[in-house]
Amino acid sequence: MFNFLTLKEKGLLLIGPIILVLIILFQGWQATHWHEQAIKESQLKTQWQQAYQALNQDVKKFTEQQNKLIAELTRQKAEHSQQNKELHNALNQHQNWANQPLPADVQRLLNPNRATATPDTLPAKQ
Repeated sequence: MFNFLTLKEKGLLLIGPIILVLIILFQGWQATHWHEQAIKESQLKTQWQQAYQALNQDVKKFTEQQNKLIAELTRQKAEHSQQNKELHNALNQHQNWANQPLPADVQRLLNPNRATATPDTLPAKQ
């Protein structure tokens, strides 16, 4: 049937379809590979977005804690400044108390958590 074709043409007719089938198979493999890559990239993108959102939440939490700490520091600085002023005023009012019991207002400023002791509750000297 193909006797009118030369050997070279017969080889092309035989090899041509094989090459086309191989090209189709390669394109199918490449499409599958690209699809898998797209899925992996989509998963990585989702993971990155979740990590980014978690990082944003951590930054917001850190900022809130920082603001609370700054507010507490400001409050303590004001309290310290007020205590220094009161102590300075108390020391100015009691210039000569070296041989006397500690004045109640100075004692209150130096130890605010302890109740003041009156001379009646002190132990007797021996």
